Amino acid sequence: MARPRKTEHLVPLTSRIRPEQERWLRWEADRRFDGEMSRTVRWSLDQARVFSLLMMGDDPVLELDRTLHPEKYPPDEHEDWPTEAEAAAERVRRERAIARAYGLEEQP
Repeated sequence: MARPRKTEHLVPLTSRIRPEQERWLRWEADRRFDGEMSRTVRWSLDQARVFSLLMMGDDPVLELDRTLHPEKYPPDEHEDWPTEAEAAAERVRRERAIARAYGLEEQP
């Protein structure tokens, strides 16, 4: 029995492609997705999107290398630290929540 399709988040697409593109898509569909062309087109669009994002960076070669070999690049030690503005906003949210809890501030 086939699995039910979740089509509510999908949009139909019609396009004209070259024969060599069609051969490649069919090859990928057979190799990766049991011949499902729609799934293969979605996968190839996701791949193109990632590549496009990498190429838009300041140093595309470095970005590609970081993507392919993340073990060579230790995470930035300050990468997960909140910025001062984020920390200040969090303090304000906390203070307002406490004030609301004690009835000192009106509910939004």
